[in-house]
Amino acid sequence: MPRAMVALSSDEKGKVLVDAEGEALGVVTGVEDGVAFVDLDPGVGETILAGLGHDEADADDVAVEADLVADVTETEVRLRGDI
Repeated sequence: MPRAMVALSSDEKGKVLVDAEGEALGVVTGVEDGVAFVDLDPGVGETILAGLGHDEADADDVAVEADLVADVTETEVRLRGDI
């Protein structure tokens, strides 16, 4: 049975991107057309700003397509385990 794709929205901005084991990988700085942009090396200030929804995606951020995401919670965007 095909896996249902998670819909990513601007609500994910500021959430922590984690792998399937729960290891933090970075912070979502923005979402555009269902693609999350993630800062893999945020500083303390950037993390606080992102959590408040005030950080912006930049050229160093990594694009994460929705089909790579297993689940979204109030605080996390969790990647699938089979990638």
